[in-house]
Amino acid sequence: MRLEKGSVWRKWDLHLHTPSSFDYEDKSITDEQIIKKLVGAGIRLVAITDHHTIDVERITRLQQLGSGKITVLPGIELRSELGGSDTVHYIGIFPENCNLTYIWDKLRNELNLTAEDIQKKGGHDRVWVSIWKAAKSIHKYGGLVSIHAGKKSNSIEEISNKNLFQQTIKKDLLTKNVVDILEIGKVDDTKDYESIVFPSINDYLPLIICSDNHRITDYLLKENCWFRADPNFWGLRQAIVEPIDRIYIGEKPPKRISVAKNRTRYIQSISVKQTANSNLEEIWFDNIKIDLNHDLVSIIGNKGSGKSALAEVIGLLGNTHSRDSFSFLSPTRFRQPKNNLALHFEGEIHWANGITQTKNLNDNINLNAPEQIKCIPQGLFEEICNEVASGEDSKFNRELRKVIYSHVPEPDRLGKDSLDDLLEHLTDEIEDAIAILQSQLKEKNQQIADIEKRLTSGYREQLLNQLEEKKAELATHEKSKPETVSPPSTEDANKQASEQLNDLKANILKTEESIAEAREDISANAIKVSSAEKILEQLNNFESQYKEFKRQLISNLEEFGISFDTIVTLRIERKPIEEKATFYRDSRQKAENLINSSLDDGLSVKLVNLQDQLHTLQNKLDEPSRLYEAYQTELRTWGITRLALVGDAGKVGTVLYFEHQISELEELPKKLANAREERLKLVGEIYSKIQSLADVYKKLYTPVQDFSTKNDISKETFALQFDVSIVDQGFEQHFFDWVARNVVGSFYGSEEGHITLKKIIERYDFNNWEGVQAFLDDLHDHLEYDKRQSTSTPSRVEAQLRKGKELDAFYDFIYSLDYLRPRYILKLDDKELSQLSPGERGALLLIFYLLVDKASIPLIIDQPEENLDNQTVYQHLVNAIKQAKNRRQVIIVTHNPNLAVVCDSEQVICCSIDKKNGNKISYLTGSIENPEVNQHVIDILEGTKPAFTNRRRKYAPFQDTVIHDDQSNAA
Repeated sequence: MRLEKGSVWRKWDLHLHTPSSFDYEDKSITDEQIIKKLVGAGIRLVAITDHHTIDVERITRLQQLGSGKITVLPGIELRSELGGSDTVHYIGIFPENCNLTYIWDKLRNELNLTAEDIQKKGGHDRVWVSIWKAAKSIHKYGGLVSIHAGKKSNSIEEISNKNLFQQTIKKDLLTKNVVDILEIGKVDDTKDYESIVFPSINDYLPLIICSDNHRITDYLLKENCWFRADPNFWGLRQAIVEPIDRIYIGEKPPKRISVAKNRTRYIQSISVKQTANSNLEEIWFDNIKIDLNHDLVSIIGNKGSGKSALAEVIGLLGNTHSRDSFSFLSPTRFRQPKNNLALHFEGEIHWANGITQTKNLNDNINLNAPEQIKCIPQGLFEEICNEVASGEDSKFNRELRKVIYSHVPEPDRLGKDSLDDLLEHLTDEIEDAIAILQSQLKEKNQQIADIEKRLTSGYREQLLNQLEEKKAELATHEKSKPETVSPPSTEDANKQASEQLNDLKANILKTEESIAEAREDISANAIKVSSAEKILEQLNNFESQYKEFKRQLISNLEEFGISFDTIVTLRIERKPIEEKATFYRDSRQKAENLINSSLDDGLSVKLVNLQDQLHTLQNKLDEPSRLYEAYQTELRTWGITRLALVGDAGKVGTVLYFEHQISELEELPKKLANAREERLKLVGEIYSKIQSLADVYKKLYTPVQDFSTKNDISKETFALQFDVSIVDQGFEQHFFDWVARNVVGSFYGSEEGHITLKKIIERYDFNNWEGVQAFLDDLHDHLEYDKRQSTSTPSRVEAQLRKGKELDAFYDFIYSLDYLRPRYILKLDDKELSQLSPGERGALLLIFYLLVDKASIPLIIDQPEENLDNQTVYQHLVNAIKQAKNRRQVIIVTHNPNLAVVCDSEQVICCSIDKKNGNKISYLTGSIENPEVNQHVIDILEGTKPAFTNRRRKYAPFQDTVIHDDQSNAA
């Protein structure tokens, strides 16, 4: 059976007994009761592991009863010759579709487990089977071996460590292909194995926890054991290859919790069909519907098989802003104007929160609406990777700025919305006297540009769309309010425990509130410290100006015989502001210490301890009390999320924030007029060039630099460095670097625009302020109105700028007078971006998207390996993708086995196209462990099987060893 959504988290129990076990407590239990109880407990796969026997008839009956609801694997539990006062037990588990009659016949004869053998030994209590011999037989017939471990009864730890030979026995069991899986008794057992055992054997074995149930009416899991795999033996084999990523012991896997809390960020399914009024004879998309896994989805197929088509359809439905770079849904292919095939098809995207959105495949992207999906089409990827990244406003740099800013700690953002805003804020007061004026001018230009942009209809629409989306998210959250659970009776035996729980929860709430207050204090104090440091820089700059003024005035006063000190005195007292800076710096440090998880007396550690106590106490409650406690916790979490969505006017991205932004639009015209007046005054005071801002820029990039050097993926070959340079630009020489001469306006036309600008410059004398002011007024008038005709017509300044140029930066260029502009340089191994190969730039961009970018919306990457060599893919992208899929939905189109296979894709979509049958595109989906999908992976990703011999079990996981029905006569 092929599960189309691929590998998802399901609860398994790999150790369960039936009345066929000699020590089963209630022999009257029926097979129907067993299946009903397991299904009711949410178990999706179970292994029947009776003592010393495989009851073929019972297991076959259980498989029939559980068909479609639960997978039943046959197994057997055996007693070994090893141990001390208690012997070590182990289990053999076999495929659900094996020839069980054949296997059991072979095993009981090879291991002397026939009824006669057991009788001769004096009964089941005297039966033991050499683990070395049994493991060999179990493996020979396609099975896996698990062994009791940790604090579980009859554990491998029964073997003493007193003698060296006993230590060697234990090590050989775990390293000589004897044992495949460790079944622990308690969750805490994992710590010792991960910190002591596994490092000592230089290997990592799967750790599981099971019920070991001997009475189904009392069925209870010690802890949930989750597997991210198909619920069959193939999935089990796959999971033990990737145990860290595929097996989880606990209430719920973190990814399931993340999806539940962020349902608007995960795609549930997509579908494509022909429109109702279409008369197109070609088939193309024939009522296609694909359920999508929430982890890593790999889309594979031969060239021209529909891989990019699927990726771009998903991107279109998610309003990706990369539509212009599509290769399939482009005007040269599926959207050709003369034969627009896209018009005949519509797609639907279904989100995990239940929302469905429909678009025609010819629809355009609304750039004023937020991206719901980040898509990097192959065309965009190639364009970014091949550009000469020498300018600050190149696509590559703009992409990097977004992800760099996402890595800046929240307190250090000082309430700013972007990296550029933060840079401006931090550099305002660290220039010399004239640079301060230019810095003030930069702020004013930004304010003016921001106002002008906000006065456009597009900006209002964008705010309205964002507000609508946030309200929809709030409405969805409102519907997810937990169903009320009544408190248990006060007469309950757990009354005392309940009172203790209330005290603990009150303490937890108080601690969480203290942590929240501390975090607010960190941000508030960071802003205070920044303000104090600015004031100190202002004082330093003022003192520098004063010293220069004094030097000049002393020279002028000499002829009058007047002492400078008799007419001018100055006293600067820095101590009060320094004390304030120290106070707020210390306050921030105190707040950080309070929530420092490495400090034993901190609030974070206190909270963890309280939560552990709460969890321990909750486990002691009866079922009604546990349900009520779980409900209270879920309700509180729900309420916190709701408050975060509503927010306030100062909290970016909340409902009240967007409402406040919209209400402020009415005051903008007056603000614009005032801002322009203030700018003109600033320009009159500027007479020198901008000084270096390198130190501030470098300080801002420290978090990214730290990430680059500390992260295991990038620290060796991707040594990032950041530097600062100042670009000197002359006005006449560079004006048309900003203004496009193919856009309607005064400067339209290659030669005509140049002549118009030259005439404006020649009309004015720049040696006096009046001439400069007149020049600026005339230039701005030509920008705001098209002067080519006798009657001037309004022309939006921003619309005349070249692609990638920002309006506030353009105003900086015009009004700074010396036209200097600071910018940062990103280096890789001491090479600037312009010196990097397209592959190096591409790898760097992908690593930033996958690891540094904090966005949580689905990420689609179309064939990222195109410009990258296999070594780069394997060494860097594989681990980056595996980390990224833990926090967001990742979809990659690829033909590289390092990505599709080694990244351990939870779902593989195999694409094919039948060009003889109306170009019908088909998509076969499932997990990588599914044999049908597995074979397609081998066939499509040509040459991959021999390339990954160390991953042999990923390909045809057990078809080389399992005894199937058609092999019943095999030796």
